[in-house]
Amino acid sequence: MTLSAIDGTPQSRVEKPLTRLEVARTRKPPGVGDVKDRSPTQNEGDRMSKINRKLPIALCAVAASAGIALSVAPAASATIGSTYTTFSISCNGSAVGISQNQAQTYGVTVNHQLSGSNQSFATTFDAQTVPTTAFGYSVTGLSSVKIRVQIDGSTYVSHSLSGGSGYTGTATATKTTSNPTGNAIIEITIPNVAAGATFTPPTLTVIQGSTVAPKFSTGNGGNGTAATQNEGKYGYNAGNFYAFNSTVSGVPIFGTVTAPTSCLPTNVQFPGVNTFPVLNAGAGILHS
Repeated sequence: MTLSAIDGTPQSRVEKPLTRLEVARTRKPPGVGDVKDRSPTQNEGDRMSKINRKLPIALCAVAASAGIALSVAPAASATIGSTYTTFSISCNGSAVGISQNQAQTYGVTVNHQLSGSNQSFATTFDAQTVPTTAFGYSVTGLSSVKIRVQIDGSTYVSHSLSGGSGYTGTATATKTTSNPTGNAIIEITIPNVAAGATFTPPTLTVIQGSTVAPKFSTGNGGNGTAATQNEGKYGYNAGNFYAFNSTVSGVPIFGTVTAPTSCLPTNVQFPGVNTFPVLNAGAGILHS
């Protein structure tokens, strides 16, 4: 190699030998060549596209084998243990042309356990107190108190009641269908509750083959959605999840009056009678 001097006369340059450090710096890592940047060929692009398509499928397969959920689990899938749900209910009672509304809180615990090769769901209800006066009238008591719990009728095995207090008569539980849709339900009936009494409904235990958790009978209405079936219609005594007869005295002209009353799980206070309000957590699956 030659360099030009300032006056243009070529002159020789003596090459200095490289030091070990400089030699190391000029070396390329193993396998690195002077390859220019280039776009992938058509065949390489096809291979990458196939890999990209297969990767999510492979991840899902691995997740499934490992028990990892990459999507939202079905609402009806229930795990072992207890779930407590509290929510607001709106109630409507009517008699002799008079309609009255009332709101209160309601709470329920569902305990899911194994029962041999089947599933056991025990539903326990919070205690409630019957008032002694309402709307300026004296309350005599409640009668024919009904709680309607929807179940998985296709795998139903048995049901039973246990416990309960504060009421008179013997509580019963009957497997039947909801009115008018025909969903499988267990209807608990408590004969009588005196005014001023604090009562706790009996615990309902249902044995079934599937892990579909129970819910209150609200037709096709759920948590955050309104029903289009009458079980979820406000004031529909024959199908609402909670219904009873309320007897009051001191009503002018009529004296003692019994008012059929029914309740919906909703935060709306108060819906119009025969309307379909948006429902709350009390209309959803009661155990997750």
